[in-house]
Amino acid sequence: MVARHVDAIFLSPAQNDAELGALIRQGKHIAILDHTASISGMKCVSTDFYQASYDIAAHLLGHGRRRAAMLFGDEAAFSDQRVMGWVQAHRDLGLPAGPIYQSDFTREGAYQITADLLTHTAQERPDAIFAASDLEALGALRAIHEAGLRVPEDIALISFDGTAETLYTWPQLTTMKQDTMQIARCAIDAALRPDTAPDVQLVPAKLIVRRSCGCR
Repeated sequence: MVARHVDAIFLSPAQNDAELGALIRQGKHIAILDHTASISGMKCVSTDFYQASYDIAAHLLGHGRRRAAMLFGDEAAFSDQRVMGWVQAHRDLGLPAGPIYQSDFTREGAYQITADLLTHTAQERPDAIFAASDLEALGALRAIHEAGLRVPEDIALISFDGTAETLYTWPQLTTMKQDTMQIARCAIDAALRPDTAPDVQLVPAKLIVRRSCGCR
């Protein structure tokens, strides 16, 4: 891209901070998406994952759920802002943090993990699940239905992302919706006007309340 003389580069990378900091910038404007910490010479724009996850946990706990579990993508979970928000919400209410299971951000991973959890007795299985992506929520929902359990009566379920798929499940999924339009606006502004844009911009997400959490 540098050889093609682009004016700005938008990245949604998997690399860590050190690897990103070593990128050859050559004076180009680079905006990093979905990254919540500052990186020298670059602008970062992301959903406020910490607050969004905190609010999800608080919402489930506010429904009286006390055996909530989180389905999360990868093994590096404990340094992720979503996990940190989940843990802190429990701490602030004086409760032990609900367990976190690696489900690889896939339907299949979440389906298998949830199916395994539902083999436990009613006193041991989760009474609420926070799926860190809509895809994981779809897998979890299938496993719950196949086990003959009800959402939200037996297990409340909240997803993260807010894609259109959440409108076509049964029941419809309560989801934390990312404001992708605002993220795009902030990223473009950061790339084109880096001198005035903050180094890190965190965009709030919005909880879209439907039936799967127990509110309706």
